[in-house]
Amino acid sequence: MKEIKSEKELKDIIASEEPVVVKFFTTWFPDCVRVK
Repeated sequence: MKEIKSEKELKDIIASEEPVVVKFFTTWFPDCVRVK
């Protein structure tokens, strides 16, 4: 797993030909805390 640190990096990764799974986490959105 790799931490994505910028919007450009995210766009570059999801534009690749390979399948990508992104785990999004934040403390300000309650559903993210529940999934963690």
